[in-house]
Amino acid sequence: MKFSDFPKEQVILAVYDALDYIFHDCPVRAYPYFYVRLRAALEYLNINSDSIKDLNMSNQEYHICQIRDIMDEFDDKYGDIHNSIMGNDELRMQYWNCP
Repeated sequence: MKFSDFPKEQVILAVYDALDYIFHDCPVRAYPYFYVRLRAALEYLNINSDSIKDLNMSNQEYHICQIRDIMDEFDDKYGDIHNSIMGNDELRMQYWNCP
């Protein structure tokens, strides 16, 4: 499955949650593919993930500043979309329950 198979809004919500999870709950215990998929989703959303190309479960604290920078860029590009979805119960349920 490709990210283009999903509504872009659903990818935005998933990326926001993943970044927030890493930043606030560091260190996060996650499968290696979690980081691979996060980088792929960021690239799909046109956010450069080169600064976290070697991010994994064992070096999250080292990359926390890069994660913060990516969160800032993400918020600049998609913060309005994220906030509008999260502020609307119907939209939030629609995108969380996508097939």
